[in-house]
Amino acid sequence: MSTYNVNLVNEEGLDITCCLSPNPIARLKPTNKKICIKSHNLFGEMNMVKAAFIQDETEFDSLLSSESLLVVDCTATWCGPCKLVAPLMDKLAEDYGDRIKVFKLDLDSNKSVAKRFGIRSIPAVMVFKQGEVMETLIGVKPYEEFKAAVERQL
Repeated sequence: MSTYNVNLVNEEGLDITCCLSPNPIARLKPTNKKICIKSHNLFGEMNMVKAAFIQDETEFDSLLSSESLLVVDCTATWCGPCKLVAPLMDKLAEDYGDRIKVFKLDLDSNKSVAKRFGIRSIPAVMVFKQGEVMETLIGVKPYEEFKAAVERQL
């Protein structure tokens, strides 16, 4: 019988690899990496890549300094339009995962970031290149607009 792996991010932001096998005891192995969520179906094919949440301003600053191209979706749990943009960010992460990093940032928990970048309306998607904001898209947009913003920076 085969064994299948599913990668998830737990509440602490640690990447967890869950080994699914006929054995009734599931094995979990934390890897201490904060990465995009990836899952595989029973045939080992990738199902989705989701943009992971940035936990705090320290992690945000670390990503700005370490990633050459970064997309940050500024969101809030109560924001209806943000829920429409979320799957578009997941698609962006899936389509461009080898060239860019896509993350979500809850502004209720990170108000200082909103103030720092002058974010007054959400959803707001910021595109960073070498740590500098190159473009900010405010509101719900078609996927093609987010894709075009990324393409302009590649």
